[in-house]
Amino acid sequence: ITMIAQNYLAKTNDGIGDDALEAWIDGDKSGEVGISDITPIAQGYLNTVMEYRILTSSQPDSGFTVIGSPIPFGDAGVFPKTFSVILPVEVQQYVAVAPVDVDGNPGERSGAIQVAGFQDPEILGVSGNGYSGSEIFCTPGSNFAMSALAWGTEPIAYSWDFGGGAAPLTSVQESPTITASSVGTYICSLSVANANGLDTFEFSLIIEPIPLIAGVSPLRCQAGSVVTFTSLTEGVDLSYSWDFEGGATPNTSHSVSPEVIIGQAGTYNATLSVSNTWGSFSKNFTLHVVNDLASLAWHCETINSAGDALYSSIAIDTDDKSHICYNSITTPGNASLGYAYGSGSSWSTKVIDLEGDRCSPKSLAIDALGIPSVTYYDLTNGKVKYARKDGDSWLVDVVDNTDGVGWYSSLEIDTLGRPHISYYDQTNQDLKYAVYSGTLWECESIDVDGEVGEYTSIALNSMGMAYISYWDRTNDDLKVAHYDGTLWIKETVDSVGCNSSIAFDSLDSPFISYYDYDNSDLKLAHNDGSSWIIDIIDSDCKIRDYTSMALDSSDMPHICYYEAIDKDLKYVFNNGLTWVIQTVDSDGDVGDGSSLALDSLDFPHISYIDSTNYRLKYAWFG
Repeated sequence: ITMIAQNYLAKTNDGIGDDALEAWIDGDKSGEVGISDITPIAQGYLNTVMEYRILTSSQPDSGFTVIGSPIPFGDAGVFPKTFSVILPVEVQQYVAVAPVDVDGNPGERSGAIQVAGFQDPEILGVSGNGYSGSEIFCTPGSNFAMSALAWGTEPIAYSWDFGGGAAPLTSVQESPTITASSVGTYICSLSVANANGLDTFEFSLIIEPIPLIAGVSPLRCQAGSVVTFTSLTEGVDLSYSWDFEGGATPNTSHSVSPEVIIGQAGTYNATLSVSNTWGSFSKNFTLHVVNDLASLAWHCETINSAGDALYSSIAIDTDDKSHICYNSITTPGNASLGYAYGSGSSWSTKVIDLEGDRCSPKSLAIDALGIPSVTYYDLTNGKVKYARKDGDSWLVDVVDNTDGVGWYSSLEIDTLGRPHISYYDQTNQDLKYAVYSGTLWECESIDVDGEVGEYTSIALNSMGMAYISYWDRTNDDLKVAHYDGTLWIKETVDSVGCNSSIAFDSLDSPFISYYDYDNSDLKLAHNDGSSWIIDIIDSDCKIRDYTSMALDSSDMPHICYYEAIDKDLKYVFNNGLTWVIQTVDSDGDVGDGSSLALDSLDFPHISYIDSTNYRLKYAWFG
């Protein structure tokens, strides 16, 4: 009471006297020392203050709880009472003080003050891989650290969610290191929280492909014409570099879609390169220049008019001459293996094998010396055979002496001239493979898990390693088996698919054409090095026999097939940007047993059967 009297009517914030002491005396916190300040004294009369307790709350007027340790009263003769304390980590935005008596009973809480520097969490953005803000760009498989552009009173808790676009999927680290997943845009979020609140920020993780060129168009032009070239590319912020190798003026360009004047007729090995901060990619493409583009068309002719042809297989040699093998029905229930050689309307034919009934599908290939050979199944003797042209005659050999093997055989010749054959063991329902060592045939079973191995197709990569596509009838799967130098690796390409044909592009990527019989679709699968990418080429079709595929000098696929609904021979190719489907022959029931090969100008040639008249036919484009 004495202190109140001594400072009666003093203002607590006027700068006169000791404002701090006056504020301490101002018990009702009215801003002035007065009679009303006697009331708090009366309320606590004769109580002994033993200690103080610190209270905290997120609100200025309610919800206070005790934090930290009690503060002793100190020297009884020193006023006003002052003390310093480090606020505990659990402090909220507001703090106050309450006295405690000798019995542990708290007195009236003081007014609350806001903690200096206390701040709600706030996120301004995120950063990673050199980008900041709401969009982070990267490439598949890239590793980088994410950082938050955030502030607020510590401690702050972090919670990242990468929306499925990275591994790990989530993190509570302040700066987590992540690995980007596959190409796509993923909606991600970051939340930060402290004792006072929470803030959330959404951002996009944009995973762009490393620069890639899927195609270039056109690949065939007319001499002297003005043409605008376009490309199908993947990537952002791309720079372009075209080189037409003398086939156009200007010969080079950095335009996205250059307009050029096409040069003289010929074949030019052109190149397109694209690059950005992620890397670069180059694609070689063959530019075919002809004098009269409008005159190019399909031509169909009959090679064998005897009415005795079944199945066929075609290959083109380095002189652009066509070689075709086919079944020739010599007597009812018996068929010989026939061979035709030539081009245009000039053909010579010969019988390769007269022994037994060779009515199974067959495969013809030409080695580096231009010598044709063929593999086929001798139904009468139940053997898979291999025949190689030797001058004017053919040398015939039995590949596998096991009875009842050899259906759906497929042939490839390696750079050493050794034949590789995939075939179906119809007795045990297994996929088999044979290679000629130079002295004998080495045969082995590749897949024996269930009923597997029908519709085989074999191709060799640049290292001479065999890849075989085939049908797993038990599981209705399209499968591929490849030899890695030690073991055969088997994998499923699609959950449905048969009638396959396999080939490699210039980068050693396998392509497989096949028929999805569940959905009546012609499909194409290719492996990008990590997974199989599947495209639907022709929907609502019915393919009764093999598909036959070849890749041109620009790695563009060409496929022929027998469409059994319309009973027509169909052909589809990629022009560098899109798929083009053509009907090659619709004269009767035509196209069964079709086989495709490309000549040096990438023109397609197809052998097939006229099932109405059982004639061997031949179609070529030019």
